[in-house]
Amino acid sequence: MPTDLSFSGSEEHSSVATALAEHDEDQPWRIVREKEHPADPMTVDDALFQMELVGHDFYLFLDKESGRPSVVYRRRGYDYGILSLGGSA
Repeated sequence: MPTDLSFSGSEEHSSVATALAEHDEDQPWRIVREKEHPADPMTVDDALFQMELVGHDFYLFLDKESGRPSVVYRRRGYDYGILSLGGSA
């Protein structure tokens, strides 16, 4: 079972904690950590800067232009990609 999760006690976090605690031991995977970050809207350029600043290969952010959750990520060489959530089809 995950042991390094800390939750603030809100209903949302307690439901996540319950779901994690009820993990099916027959599954080959398990979630061992959950993090929550502030979701201040930012531009793609700001997200790329933040990704480079923290030294990760991806960065989750709230796109200021579209208002959608998005991820910028590093590709080969000096190229980047962006993933965004769209509406239901």
